[in-house]
Amino acid sequence: MPGAGRGGRWGRGPLALPLASLAGVVVCLLVGALLLWACDDDSADDPSDDDGSDPTSTTLSQEDQVEAAYLAFADMGARLLENPDPDDPEIAQRTSGEAQADLIAGLRTLVANGQRYELGPEYSHDVLAVTVDGVTATAEVCVIDDSRLVDASTGEVLAEGPTSVAWTVTLVMRDERWLIDQIVEGDVEEGADGCI
Repeated sequence: MPGAGRGGRWGRGPLALPLASLAGVVVCLLVGALLLWACDDDSADDPSDDDGSDPTSTTLSQEDQVEAAYLAFADMGARLLENPDPDDPEIAQRTSGEAQADLIAGLRTLVANGQRYELGPEYSHDVLAVTVDGVTATAEVCVIDDSRLVDASTGEVLAEGPTSVAWTVTLVMRDERWLIDQIVEGDVEEGADGCI
């Protein structure tokens, strides 16, 4: 979820919630990029094919399972940025530890302030690399935060402008499911040019 200045939606921003950057909250996720990723996968057209959402799938490598878990988290985050709900049951299915606490705190801040995010066409999460070490994993992610913070009742734009930021995401395996446990955000760059 985003924050109140440009600084961290899911990462450590003004509201200390782990995501990408804006005013008061921290939760960035992918809409455009995730949709493009799904559209590029020919198996998405065949409902009988494995979609990668099952972390115990035997058709995916450990790295692919981690990437699928992160992208499912990003998809959830995008939905919650636009319709904040700190009690959404999917949060417990996708997160743990610090990431979960930060996400819930950011969503509560959005709700308390009567705010939400509108995601633009360049909003995306690109998983650049995945490393698995037993029951922990690390994903290097480039987040393009093309969003604007708006007043939920009036639609007034409170903050906007695309940014690019690299995240280092730690995942843990719990009950045969990869969960996002911590997000460390790098330096936020103005614009949607990608991560350096």
